[in-house]
Amino acid sequence: MVLAIGIGYRLWQISPFGHPAPRLSEEELLPAIYAAARKHSLEPELVRAVIWKESRFDPDSVGKIGEIGLMQITDGAVQDWARVNRQKIPSRQELFRPEINLEIGCWYLSHTGKHWDGYASREILQLAEYNAGRTKVVKDWAPATPDLPISIEQITYPQTQSYIRQILERRNHYRVEKTALPRE
Repeated sequence: MVLAIGIGYRLWQISPFGHPAPRLSEEELLPAIYAAARKHSLEPELVRAVIWKESRFDPDSVGKIGEIGLMQITDGAVQDWARVNRQKIPSRQELFRPEINLEIGCWYLSHTGKHWDGYASREILQLAEYNAGRTKVVKDWAPATPDLPISIEQITYPQTQSYIRQILERRNHYRVEKTALPRE
């Protein structure tokens, strides 16, 4: 017998012995990814691309500086989410649960995008902020005025340049994949 805990999805399974069940596939995570993306007005293919880059769809992933789960959320993002949404900060263990990680990660990705609404290069700035932090983007990469576009090459961190390129390429792959699906 398997107990499923989640928002109407089979997301986090616990065996009768209290151990996590086998990891879910990307396809099994799609309903939750799409729901969280829609809730936070994000393109689902962009969210999938961020997850692909951040964790390769491994909900147990831990980053070099302690980032957690599918979307590699940071303590700062969790604290911002809790403060803005007047929520209790989830435990570290809870942050590995896909539905919680997706909620906070999508909220944060949407939040970073709102900082750049009206900018010609909104998507580049949004992803740069998600990767390198708001302070770095504002200080070093933000254009003087919103109408001035910037290119990925103007991002001075090679790792962040690569991060943005890979996510945009993967997002485009998911867009093509979506259009190639048979319609019912």
